[in-house]
Amino acid sequence: MKARGNIIMSLIMVVSAFCFLIFSGVIHFKQPGMDDFKNAAVKYYDEATMVPGDQVKLRKAYGINARDTEDFIYYAPKSTMDASEIIIIRFPDEKGAENAAATIKSRTLKLRDQFRNYKPEQADLIDNSYLKVQGKYLIYISSEKSREARADIEQIIK
Repeated sequence: MKARGNIIMSLIMVVSAFCFLIFSGVIHFKQPGMDDFKNAAVKYYDEATMVPGDQVKLRKAYGINARDTEDFIYYAPKSTMDASEIIIIRFPDEKGAENAAATIKSRTLKLRDQFRNYKPEQADLIDNSYLKVQGKYLIYISSEKSREARADIEQIIK
């Protein structure tokens, strides 16, 4: 009888801890959506250095075809002399996001090397940029406020 009471008490404690973690936000079951990421990213859009990009600009810059995505937001650099940009893409599967991340990383490393010689502050932007694959989502933010953007995105993912 005493063992049965211990089992019930242990079960109650585990369920209580689980409920506490859910209500405190440590554990959650809602997956972030494109709107969550867009709302976070738009705060870091800077009209002085970026322009809204379309599928043509995205394909031209990274070779990513909009037909291979489910949704995207792209704020392109206003000038070829600037490294500020925001890319958030939802792909049909995780493999698409991982492939695009490799493409973005490769291109931005080349740009960083080019900027290093004549615009080192832009190379630093790329060094401090944020690239994340979260499931079917790819998030890339290169701006003066990349650290703040990273914190916001990580909060959404958490």
